[in-house]
Amino acid sequence: MKILAVSICILMSFAANIIIPLPTPTTVSNNEDKSILTMKPCLFPCWQGIIPGKTTLADVRQILNTLSFFTVAKWSEDDVYPSTGGQKETHLIRWGDPTNLYPSSISFSNGVVEYISISPNIDFTLGDILKLYGEPQGIKLNYDIGLEQPFVDVTLNAYYPKFGLTVTFQLYSKQGDYYVDSVEINATAKGQRFSLNTPQSDLQTFIASIYPNYSSDQANDFYSKHIYPEWPGLGALLISDKASYPIATPVVLTAVPTLLSPKSATDLSLKSG
Repeated sequence: MKILAVSICILMSFAANIIIPLPTPTTVSNNEDKSILTMKPCLFPCWQGIIPGKTTLADVRQILNTLSFFTVAKWSEDDVYPSTGGQKETHLIRWGDPTNLYPSSISFSNGVVEYISISPNIDFTLGDILKLYGEPQGIKLNYDIGLEQPFVDVTLNAYYPKFGLTVTFQLYSKQGDYYVDSVEINATAKGQRFSLNTPQSDLQTFIASIYPNYSSDQANDFYSKHIYPEWPGLGALLISDKASYPIATPVVLTAVPTLLSPKSATDLSLKSG
């Protein structure tokens, strides 16, 4: 049984050592960012000519100014410092709806892109992503609840290490309650955002690269507790245990084995924590 803590938050290489040239930025003709669906103007992990681990801050500023959907957005730049103070740690460019909990952003480390996070201004579904990119190599469920006002929100992260891609979908959302009886992994689940990191050959290495501040032991512990390392299939029904309050005691979500694909037909327990 794999234990997965339900918590808050390519480029397809056919040879291991393919060198990817930096694409020439192209101006989009309208105010919609359709890159998640069109794979244009370049294949992931490249987004609009920007590549994690390669593109510099100066080049990013130049590229962003060619994009019509970016130039019409409100945006800001910030230096982000470690919580203990000291030297500048990262640089962050944000844009989009300021009320969005997850605005689009590009994070830099030592003047080079570390990761890209995009909340696209188009609609897309889990079915769209499965059709374009195939089944994810692993998933993570996020179970968020309200503190001052009751609500429950369940999202799914789908991981594609060889693309450097993580896509987040909303599976369930309800105001006025802290619990969910069941959540189905449905092809119509709405996509919320996607992020791009440096591609990796396997899921565990990819997850560790997403959390670079973790030690090796911390990364391994996070992987074993939070990540389910295969695709459970559409229709996997997740059942919650209402007996406990999510903050005080984790709520257990268990996938019904009969609804899983044959190779995944085992108990899948998912705990918030």
